[in-house]
Amino acid sequence: MAYRPPRRPQLVAHRGYSGVQPENTVAAARAAASTAADMIEMDVRVTSDGHPVAIHGARLEETTNGRGRVARTPLADIRRVRVMFDGTVVADEGVPLLREIMAAAPDMAYNFDLKTDAAIDPVLDLVHDEDLHDRCVISGSPARRVRRLFRRESDVGVLVDLSHFDKLVARVRWLRRHWLVWRYQRLLADPRVLALNVDRRWVDAALVDALDHHGIPVWTFTVDDQADSDRLVALGVESITTNHPGTIRVG
Repeated sequence: MAYRPPRRPQLVAHRGYSGVQPENTVAAARAAASTAADMIEMDVRVTSDGHPVAIHGARLEETTNGRGRVARTPLADIRRVRVMFDGTVVADEGVPLLREIMAAAPDMAYNFDLKTDAAIDPVLDLVHDEDLHDRCVISGSPARRVRRLFRRESDVGVLVDLSHFDKLVARVRWLRRHWLVWRYQRLLADPRVLALNVDRRWVDAALVDALDHHGIPVWTFTVDDQADSDRLVALGVESITTNHPGTIRVG
């Protein structure tokens, strides 16, 4: 059975409690688990030898003291690098396996944000091995990737993310609601799709109402201002992702 959000606005910790700890780390996961967050979102890439790890960028130097592409680096070498936080190397935090994030926050639900198609099979294997179907969602998936996921899996909840072109259209206020409803109405009717995942900057009453008319919930990111959170909750979004789950309130 696929994950279903609570019957209230949901709070998601973006890359863990990344406002106070290095993103996508065990420390960030532990910190998020101590807050009111319902779910931890983590970025997923795959090492050259097939291990799913929590890291955002394609290159190690974006968030660590290492160098090179994650996809071309074996896990043993990735284990040697340390993450950076506010420009400083964090000696006791490296790039974790997804299983290590889960072990640090065993009672949480998880949002696996796939950064590459190569992450599909390893993440779905993990979901099956750990029986996470009712405790996880998969995001980072525009329509093309959602269809690939559906060819492999039928019991995992998926969020639909906007394509690069959709994001350009979404910047045009009068056009976005018509475009997004037309573009995604059929795909979002699939019961495996939980919501449309939309940048907070593009969420307004017209969009939420238009999608709600077709039974399409909205999840939004990344919300670090309480007034913005209050606005979005009032509009009826189902889930808010934040870097500060310890301070942002959704109810």
